[in-house]
Amino acid sequence: MRISTATLRETGIINMMSRQVEMNDTQEKIASGLQLLKPSDDPAAMAQVLDYKASIAANTQYQKNISAIELRLNNEDTALDSASNILNRVRELTLTGLNASYNGSDREAIGREIHEMTQALMDIANTKNHSGDYIFSGSKSDTKPFDFDSSSTVPTVVYQGDRYQTRIQIGPGIFMAASHSGFSIFENIPTSDPAVNTVKPTSTTETDALPPTDTAVTEGEPVDPLAPVTEGVDSGDGVTETDTTVSETVTTTTTTGTEKATRSIFNTLLKLENAFTGNLPLEEVNQIANYALQDLDASLNSLSDARVDVGARLNTLDHQGSLLEKFILDSRQNLSDVQDADYAEVISRFNLHQTALQASQQAYTKVQGLSLFNYL
Repeated sequence: MRISTATLRETGIINMMSRQVEMNDTQEKIASGLQLLKPSDDPAAMAQVLDYKASIAANTQYQKNISAIELRLNNEDTALDSASNILNRVRELTLTGLNASYNGSDREAIGREIHEMTQALMDIANTKNHSGDYIFSGSKSDTKPFDFDSSSTVPTVVYQGDRYQTRIQIGPGIFMAASHSGFSIFENIPTSDPAVNTVKPTSTTETDALPPTDTAVTEGEPVDPLAPVTEGVDSGDGVTETDTTVSETVTTTTTTGTEKATRSIFNTLLKLENAFTGNLPLEEVNQIANYALQDLDASLNSLSDARVDVGARLNTLDHQGSLLEKFILDSRQNLSDVQDADYAEVISRFNLHQTALQASQQAYTKVQGLSLFNYL
């Protein structure tokens, strides 16, 4: 076999280029601190890297979702606390108004203060969060939940939201409700006032439009913190409700074979205000006030139950957040074990490649000097 001078030179150049590529690759690993720079370095290990990165991204998104829910629930808890203070004040005023020594002027002053308390309570029920969404509108976050009914001949407050809750994904297949509907807290209050006429419930089903469902959400896939999914009807007692035909300001909740009248706490306050300011007979005023006291107690219980539920959700979120933090730390450690370079090993390899490159260069120089012309 004859080996030409050109072949020797070409072989030497190829050897030097190969050593240069190896040294450059090792140098990149030293600079980046990564053992895997491209899939061809280790396809199986690179697949693990992609899995760990996807897990970290998903769990990080869940953490952001948890922060969004915590902020909403804290806003709700603050609103519920303020609402409780207002209703307690109205209760005190009502008990004061029952004092037999009070005259019409005194009761009118109480009625005016109850009017102010009613306005303040409506402001709280129409609270917006940091994103400008109404927190008590159910899934209709852009709709003002409570307002006066312009078609009514007497002052009447109506609920304009729906009975659903916005849920947010906080883990693979795990969802958490971000708020309560205003219907369950302020509207669906049991009343003992016999003036509220109820009728037999009809078979009409819930007519509120369903929010988008979560069927498109797959396990491990973060969801938009603002994207609502259907939780179901929030009736306040765990029972799916049916619409019924009742008086203008009353709804009827159907439970297991029983029927009870409910009324918005706002309409209870409006009736109480009218009793104190409307020059009604003292006996009628006292009767309305006594029924109102029972409704106020029921409403305070509703607020208390909601706050207990908010606290339970916050505890669950705190626990889930701790789990996610651990998952992220473990995933990052596993990612580091697979992806990060061992500096001692990489530097030793770099020195070896550098030595090999120098040897190839020296060998090429020697080969270049081998020529018959040197001996002629």
